[in-house]
Amino acid sequence: MGDTSILAMIAALTRALNHAPSEMTNNLYNNYPEKAKYELLNEIKTTCLVQTDSNTSCGWGGIAGQAFTNFWMIVIEYPNIEAAAIFIGRIAYICTIDEEFKEALKNEKMPFWGNCSQSKLKILWKPTR
Repeated sequence: MGDTSILAMIAALTRALNHAPSEMTNNLYNNYPEKAKYELLNEIKTTCLVQTDSNTSCGWGGIAGQAFTNFWMIVIEYPNIEAAAIFIGRIAYICTIDEEFKEALKNEKMPFWGNCSQSKLKILWKPTR
């Protein structure tokens, strides 16, 4: 993955965190001065997982072919604000970094976009599609 893709993901995560409906991001992230926001961007942790879905939607639902499909799930953690963004081609959801998150990441069993609401993760933000 090139530097441009990584920068695009960070920019998307930053936009999502700015608009996430959570008191945590409003109080912690939006009140930082620009220099502190830049430092936050430099203190991220990225994990790439190969996931498998039973159809070609890669966890997004909708009309898809019936074939087992492998795809990359990228987890970007912001430890300073205890939030993580999960990307499956685009941002799938933002959740808190807690014990449930750590266990799911350790076991490489992160929920997809379609089933994240039913998981034990505390979802802070999720796009409608």
